[in-house]
Amino acid sequence: MYITEKCKGYVMSDQEGLTLVFIRHGEKFSEGVDRLTSKGKFEVLSTAQQLKCKMNLWPDVILSSPTKRTMDSARLVQRAFEEGKQPEIQETELLVEGSRGKFTLEGKGFAGLDGNHKTVFCVTHNNVIQSQFQALADGYPFIDYGIALVMKFNEKSWAEITRDTKPKSVAVVVPEARQ
Repeated sequence: MYITEKCKGYVMSDQEGLTLVFIRHGEKFSEGVDRLTSKGKFEVLSTAQQLKCKMNLWPDVILSSPTKRTMDSARLVQRAFEEGKQPEIQETELLVEGSRGKFTLEGKGFAGLDGNHKTVFCVTHNNVIQSQFQALADGYPFIDYGIALVMKFNEKSWAEITRDTKPKSVAVVVPEARQ
């Protein structure tokens, strides 16, 4: 069930500005079981492959909520990238379910991001993605399992992005099984 198709001729993005990608963890078993289903694993791998192959996005770092389902999803995203070039995964409590709005710092940019991180993937939960999207793009979408929300900014530093900053573009990436 894992994706085996490799991208041919990918080029790491050398874009101006910053890219923030929120990926919702894959489908999990019923309440109380914090593990991904086979379908959930496929969803996350499919989305990661699309981000890499179709959108030419390569993360400098992967931030993840510390729950098992999000860390497992982050490891699957990491696996979509070539050995030796895989981005580091950093756990952060700021992406925990129920931590709405804690990821951004009011008027001070994004927590924990520096100038070396131009493309950041965040593996987290629906309510965290909703609160960030609402703050930055004036929307409140429901993000189903394995779906990614991509926001590109003109700014050159994460410190420049505040609640008053709006992305120059927004895209949604859906696992291929749902298209």
